[in-house]
Amino acid sequence: MKVVHKFPIPVQDVVTLQMSQGATLLHFGAGGSQPGLHLWALVDPEGALEIRRFYVFGTGHAIYEDDGDLTYVGTAVDAYTPHLVWHLFEVS
Repeated sequence: MKVVHKFPIPVQDVVTLQMSQGATLLHFGAGGSQPGLHLWALVDPEGALEIRRFYVFGTGHAIYEDDGDLTYVGTAVDAYTPHLVWHLFEVS
């Protein structure tokens, strides 16, 4: 059995999340009625856990080669600060 879970994503350079191994990332965006940014993932609630690492970059912020091998996850506009746009990348 799998379920969709919502993970809060703080606006900071590096974010680490614990989720089931092989979880599928579904959507990165604003939390609707909850302030802040969130990541939705399809997870196995009974599966073994792993740590996954992400970077959050604002539009115009530098992304350096030594940040690692990055995979784009998504872009979000926080409804509470609409002038700020955030981009989430997973470190491979």
